[in-house]
Amino acid sequence: MLYLTDTNFIEHTTSGVTLIDFYADRCGPCQILGKLIPHLATKYEWKATVAKVNTETEFVLTQRFGISALPTVVILKDGVEVERLRGLHQPEVYSEMIDKHL
Repeated sequence: MLYLTDTNFIEHTTSGVTLIDFYADRCGPCQILGKLIPHLATKYEWKATVAKVNTETEFVLTQRFGISALPTVVILKDGVEVERLRGLHQPEVYSEMIDKHL
């Protein structure tokens, strides 16, 4: 599983499609979504990047994206935000988000 930090963010998000799960360990819905994220990473290996950002430790990225509700999933295409989804949703919703931007 790829965990993004302020120092490795640009390296992993400047090209292609990236799904980022902004989460916190203390967030119940985040824990549920956290079990799905590794499956998405496997499903989209070589097609898209699937990553996580811990909002409790990565304050710069959390502020940069204006994260105010958890979980929040952001889709980037070539480093630019193209879609955002707050809250917990059915697994297929996240696959549809990625597919739409591939």
